[in-house]
Amino acid sequence: MEEKVTTNSTIVTMVTIGMTESSSHVSFDVKKDISYSKSTAVTILSECLGDMKKATTQFKSAIKVDVGNLVKIHEAIQKTDENL
Repeated sequence: MEEKVTTNSTIVTMVTIGMTESSSHVSFDVKKDISYSKSTAVTILSECLGDMKKATTQFKSAIKVDVGNLVKIHEAIQKTDENL
């Protein structure tokens, strides 16, 4: 006898909403360019700020992938259980 693996639609929905909402609160934008100096310190700071912006963008993209994967896993479990 094959056993079913259960999944819970309510929990999947809560997790996906929570992840999506959390990512909407993460942002990083530089309000004004730092252009008063060409010093090494300002250059490094500008690079760090650019890296932060890139990291937040990548984080948001990864959350979308994770949410999509969670939903696919949930749907696959449901379909498999229906076929047992």
